[in-house]
Amino acid sequence: MSFNNDSPTLSSPNGFLPAETPYYVRQPTSNQELYATQPIIQQYPHGTVQNEYYVQSLPAQSLPPSTNREQAPAPQIQQQQLTQQEEVPPASITSTIRRSASLFRGVRDVSQKGIHKVIVYEIPGGTRSYIFMFKRKTSQPNVATYQCGQCKKANTYTAITVIGDDFMEDPTMLAHACIPVEKTKDKADRLSYKCLQEVRDDQEAVLQPTINYWLKVLDDIERSNHGDAVLAHYMKKNGYDSRRHALNRAVNRTVREVTMINVPDSLRYLPDGSRFLQVQQADLHIYMSQEIVKRAVDRDLIALVGDGNHQLNPRSGTAIPLLFAITRSKREDDYVFMFDKLKTAIQEANESQEDLRLRVILDFELAAINAARRVFPSSSVEGCAWHSSQAWVRKRNSLGILQFLKGNGKCGSVVRWWRTIKGLPFLPTEYFPLVTAMQNPPVERGHAAYRPCKKFLNYLRNTLDGPFQNMWCKYMVGVQRTTNSAENYHARLRKSIGKKYPPLALLILAFRSFTSVAKGTLARMDMRRNEPKTLRRKDRVRREKVDSAMASFDGSEMISLLLP
Repeated sequence: MSFNNDSPTLSSPNGFLPAETPYYVRQPTSNQELYATQPIIQQYPHGTVQNEYYVQSLPAQSLPPSTNREQAPAPQIQQQQLTQQEEVPPASITSTIRRSASLFRGVRDVSQKGIHKVIVYEIPGGTRSYIFMFKRKTSQPNVATYQCGQCKKANTYTAITVIGDDFMEDPTMLAHACIPVEKTKDKADRLSYKCLQEVRDDQEAVLQPTINYWLKVLDDIERSNHGDAVLAHYMKKNGYDSRRHALNRAVNRTVREVTMINVPDSLRYLPDGSRFLQVQQADLHIYMSQEIVKRAVDRDLIALVGDGNHQLNPRSGTAIPLLFAITRSKREDDYVFMFDKLKTAIQEANESQEDLRLRVILDFELAAINAARRVFPSSSVEGCAWHSSQAWVRKRNSLGILQFLKGNGKCGSVVRWWRTIKGLPFLPTEYFPLVTAMQNPPVERGHAAYRPCKKFLNYLRNTLDGPFQNMWCKYMVGVQRTTNSAENYHARLRKSIGKKYPPLALLILAFRSFTSVAKGTLARMDMRRNEPKTLRRKDRVRREKVDSAMASFDGSEMISLLLP
């Protein structure tokens, strides 16, 4: 509806107004567009009756002077009449809604807070809508009172009775103090509200960057064919930056600030309700599922593989994670405490109460090695073959031996010597003194490679006789020669988190997810006990060659060859 400043005539697009919707005429300001009138006066005497429900407004020149027209009542009278208007008898509610349901149908949509949905009334033939918010219930079932959301922002109470999704009267004829909103802009805001509420309800929302949620809404707009106008309104002026803070607040509301001292219950327990955070100290957290440990022991647990990743603090047989620890230091006592907790859990899960002789495979970190030997005295503490080979390669390159293995300075004697050195981990330790490559450099004293090779042999002897003695021998070890299984979990953990030094809440949620992966792995093992592990062809061929060489090795032949 609109007013012309030259003539205070009320008009509508079709020239008709509902006879049951009373109104009064008021003089607008210049160029003011009004979308509703005020239902105060009980009749409109200056019109011609067209049918049972409508009257037609007369031209402006046929209206009586302004003294014959009703003026707006005082605010106290308006409020009293509005109150009387709200109190509609139940019988009239039913009869009225039967007649007008098809005329004033609204559409429910998500609200900003997500408690009660709003009802959107799209103005017929226009591009704007009225948004009505839930106010209160009534004594009648499925009947409630709603108020205009835009009027509420203007500190005006504009109420309407709703039964189901249908308005009891024309929403455009209420005493609005607002301009209706654009349909496309409101739809963009509703989609944003829906996204934020989904983020708040998702306990794992912190696992991915907030820009992913923003992009998801864009995809939903495209798939739902809402149109370019909705897309443009959702983008706002600065795109993602315009909604980034709202998304960050939603994520932070999902998981409150988590510290080493403050861990909420939602992170202390697994989804099944079992305890996950076993130890909480200011500088140490231990996360472990007793169920996973029990099922691993029942499935013949043979080895414990440990690896540390210091960029994730706030990175054969089937491998599953048993224990996650977050610590601020790498002291031996910390490792002892962690290993002791794991040992206790294994003993509780071992119904036979027999002393499990496990293989404890670690990288060459002295504090962890000493702690493992203290906690698991009857177990075999071994080093990682891959870490050992990497240490040897770094030492070789630092001494300058690489130039004699490839390129223009390649020397056949040095190449054969190095190949023999690389095979030492697969030889029984008692035969090490019989290996000639361990005794002297492969070249004469005057050769350029003599001094580097001599220094490497000294380094190797110190390693063999030092704290890592017997830790890198892999003779007749068919599986778990390395800590690669733990390394793989750390690589997957880094990939799922997506950044170094993540928030503590993000790290704990990742731990929980990998615990679920472990449970699924054990469940599959129960279903398919003899399912072989999948290896790449080159890895399988290399493993078969090494196993065959170790199985066919005869030490007596080696001794007889060395005897004069």
